[in-house]
Amino acid sequence: MSRRGLHPLLMGLDKPKREPIEKKQVELSGYESAQRKRFLRSEAEAEESEQSKAA
Repeated sequence: MSRRGLHPLLMGLDKPKREPIEKKQVELSGYESAQRKRFLRSEAEAEESEQSKAA
C-alpha cells in the first residue's frame, strides 16, 4: 500500500449509509416449489423455537 493511503471514493465514503432491511410477512401465491415450501416451513419452525426459548 502507498504511504498516502487509499482514495476516499474507493473506501465507499461517497455512498450513503444503508438502512437495515425489514423482514416482511411472506405472502404465498400457491405456486411455490416444494423446495421453497420446505424452506418457509423450516424458517417458521426456527422462529417458533426462538419464541418458546424467550418465553
